[in-house]
Amino acid sequence: MSILFPLLLVPTFDACDGDPTLFYATVAGILSGSVAIMTPLSDVIVLSSLATQCQVMRHVQTQAPYVLVVVFVSTLVGTIPIGYGIWPGSVGMLVGLLVLVAFVWLICQPILCPDARWDPLTKGYLRLRNDKTLLTIQRDMKMAFSSNLDDERVQSTQLARHFSRRATMDFFVKLF
Repeated sequence: MSILFPLLLVPTFDACDGDPTLFYATVAGILSGSVAIMTPLSDVIVLSSLATQCQVMRHVQTQAPYVLVVVFVSTLVGTIPIGYGIWPGSVGMLVGLLVLVAFVWLICQPILCPDARWDPLTKGYLRLRNDKTLLTIQRDMKMAFSSNLDDERVQSTQLARHFSRRATMDFFVKLF
């Protein structure tokens, strides 16, 4: 990011003749690319994969569904409508937030749920890849909820249930 800012901001400002919409769109593109959650070269990805003892590319693959949903929504309700002047940026942010909250509320599943169901993205991934690890996790979840658990596992299960749809909605409400 620190390399691209001086390289792109001045020529962009000159090329757009001071048009703030084009200039802000370029700045937003540079900033959104600086997050780098999908690149294995990012320090955030390398450090989090080391902390979780996961291979770097495997960690990138686990982040892909989340990133692609946000990219798709932000392009459809943000970049395209704002670029064509259909609505201002504040409306695009509000519509994007509402679409993402609706996505989480209606489509996503809790981390641990009693019937061990997956959200549609994970189901699609399982159909494509037949990932044995995810199938094992699903089987273990079904067994954990169907059997009597000791107190420690019950507490950890209750803690995991806390991070469900309601907790996500509360997070978004507190954020704004």
